[in-house]
Amino acid sequence: MKLRSISLTLAAFLLGGSIANADILILKNGDKKEGNILEERPDAIRMKYRITPKIWDEKDFPREEIQQVIKQKPEEVKILEVRKVLPTPDLLTADQYEQIVQDRLRPFINEFPGTEQAKEVEEMLKVVQGEKEKVVNGQLKMEGKWLTAEDVKRDDYDIQAFKVRRTMLTKAAEQDFNGSLREFDRLGNVENGYPASLNYVKAIPEAIDIMTKYESLLTRMLAEQPVFQKQRDESLKRAVEPSDQARTQAAIKREMDLWKATYDAEKKSNMRWLTQYKYDAKAMQEQLKVLLTERGKLQLMDMARLQTQNEALTKAMRYLSDGNILEAETALSSAQASSVKDSSRVISQIRLRLGTLKSEQAKAKIANRAIGAGSSAVAGSSAAIQDDKVAQIMAEAEKEREAKKAGGTPPAGSDGKSETKADTKAPSATKSDAKTAAKPATAPKVMLPIPVEEEEGLGTQTYLLIGAALLIVILLATLLKQRKSAK
Repeated sequence: MKLRSISLTLAAFLLGGSIANADILILKNGDKKEGNILEERPDAIRMKYRITPKIWDEKDFPREEIQQVIKQKPEEVKILEVRKVLPTPDLLTADQYEQIVQDRLRPFINEFPGTEQAKEVEEMLKVVQGEKEKVVNGQLKMEGKWLTAEDVKRDDYDIQAFKVRRTMLTKAAEQDFNGSLREFDRLGNVENGYPASLNYVKAIPEAIDIMTKYESLLTRMLAEQPVFQKQRDESLKRAVEPSDQARTQAAIKREMDLWKATYDAEKKSNMRWLTQYKYDAKAMQEQLKVLLTERGKLQLMDMARLQTQNEALTKAMRYLSDGNILEAETALSSAQASSVKDSSRVISQIRLRLGTLKSEQAKAKIANRAIGAGSSAVAGSSAAIQDDKVAQIMAEAEKEREAKKAGGTPPAGSDGKSETKADTKAPSATKSDAKTAAKPATAPKVMLPIPVEEEEGLGTQTYLLIGAALLIVILLATLLKQRKSAK
């Protein structure tokens, strides 16, 4: 009979009627059996069905006991699991979105093309790919809402706190109270945690609730400890053979040694939430004492003041991210006014970041001014070269050039002397002129411009080009005058 059952199961699998199908038998007595029909005969239907979500059974149901047979197609069964993809969890990365696409959505579409369920999954695929694109562009989903890339940068501190808090709640849901409360301690750690976050404020009442549940568990374990100890002692006595007793005692010792090593290591690491052993009442009593103390501290916290402080600190960190020093300082002052004892380190860190930001902005301002000063030849004090001075030099050079072509003397004002009557012969140099000609011409005195702010609407590159052009003109005019004097 057993061999026949195995053969029927294998045949059903090969024919596609495996556990992928979800068939339903509605019996005349009102019972409903869900599972997989393995064989249909004129007198009965053989079915593998669920007794519990994890336990299966297999039997024949006579036809006269069956009221209705409902058969579901494989795609109708699998779509129930695929639908769980949406809504997507918080904080998924682009790689995790792609894994959903490749492992769950595309395989379904490829397996059941053209079906109504495949069309439904194709729409789900568009949603998942759209969310992946948002993440690639720097956005993030948190608590069911999408944060912009800018907000992700500004709220990084609180986002990291949310990740720890989420792990705390997940472990609590799994009845891992030790692990959950360790995450809470990590969240509120002054040195490397997130006690200034808004998620820490949200986590406090949640931690109190977790501690209450853990208290109930520890109380029950303490009540059961004598019973467990008695059962183990009696089991040891029932081992008649000395060898059996020795093996049992050795197993008990190994179990206790392993727990003790873990317990001592956790204690050495200053953990407050320690691994418990159902046979050690002393350890459970110590843990219960710690729990009641810590819960009492949380219940006495001034939550309104903490909320106000952390809201102000969150604003300060956001303004720092924006480079807004004035607003950040205002928010920090507000936080200090409602400060609680565990916030001093965070406040110091924010103040240090403020100092760094001020220094960086001051350096950038000085650098911008230096660039503006070096590139603007027409800007500055009265000692700087003026537009009219440059124009005068250029005009004198042009007059000298024209006079040379005409064979006359330079016009008045070109060399600081009064105008004389032109000679019909080649002009002869006087002694004073010879001395003047012997001396090299003095270049116009150029004063370095004083750094000033750039004029509105003009860029640094524009000033550089103007300054370079004016310097070239001045040098050309000076060289031309020197050559004229030398002749």
